[in-house]
Amino acid sequence: MSIFGKVKDRAYRSLLRFYDRRNDDERYLKVMFHHRLGYWPDLRSPKTFNEKLQWLKLHDHNPKYSLYADKYAVREHIRETIGEKYLIPLLGVYRSASEIDFDALPEQFVLKCNHGASYNIICTDKSKLDFEDAREKLDRWLSMDFYQEKKEYHYRNIEKRIVCEQYMKDDRTDELNDYKLFCIGGKVRMIQVDFDRRTNHRRNLYDADWNLLDVQISFPRAPELHKEPPATLQEMIVIAEKLSAEFPQVRIDLYCINGKVYFGEMTFFSGAGFSKYNPPSFERKLGDLLVLPKENLNYHA
Repeated sequence: MSIFGKVKDRAYRSLLRFYDRRNDDERYLKVMFHHRLGYWPDLRSPKTFNEKLQWLKLHDHNPKYSLYADKYAVREHIRETIGEKYLIPLLGVYRSASEIDFDALPEQFVLKCNHGASYNIICTDKSKLDFEDAREKLDRWLSMDFYQEKKEYHYRNIEKRIVCEQYMKDDRTDELNDYKLFCIGGKVRMIQVDFDRRTNHRRNLYDADWNLLDVQISFPRAPELHKEPPATLQEMIVIAEKLSAEFPQVRIDLYCINGKVYFGEMTFFSGAGFSKYNPPSFERKLGDLLVLPKENLNYHA
């Protein structure tokens, strides 16, 4: 980064701290938006998808968001709505890392915190896992306020826990096949498939008929990795539309493993509303599909 870039970055961070101390979420989000995307958002009359996500952060505090974004509590909703068979088996739930008995866990498992994103430890060989390092990471993540940085209100109300789930992979590909279904107005409008997240992150986007879109969101496309649709595509669309029906928009993350569909999570603000779309006209198209409620939705439940 150039000297000018460093000075500019420090100025942004100083403004963010200032508005954070004043609890001025609207100005905070405007500054972060400009820093991330290079233009000032119109949050009074939003038009793009990202602008509308920021508007929803400020005005739609539906208590169900906290319940369904909670990676532990949402399991009951999934059980009641689409059925137990779509849940990845649960191995344990803990309030602190000290409660985890690693000796009692299988050789492979996944540990995750329930109140944010990317708080995951994927163990494929327990003999190689540093238990103390894992505990330290988990306790550090539990101490974090995921709401603070990007003002996703619903994370403030989640009771923090550590969840342990069965390690899952597809026997044919030795991978976890992950599909992110963007639902707007209760309909699947786009499906995201990521590749090589840890080495050379690329991302393909499809419509609901599995046509590869000439669209890029934050990461390069990988058209050479385009494959036939999963056999479970229609089942996943039905599930996503059922789970999304009561919300203006939500991303439903699902897995297809050995020919079966499993629920991943519900994400109410994909990319926290700071994803970079190319071409920008596609983001405006998504924004046109997202109809915001006319009334202020700051719930008091």
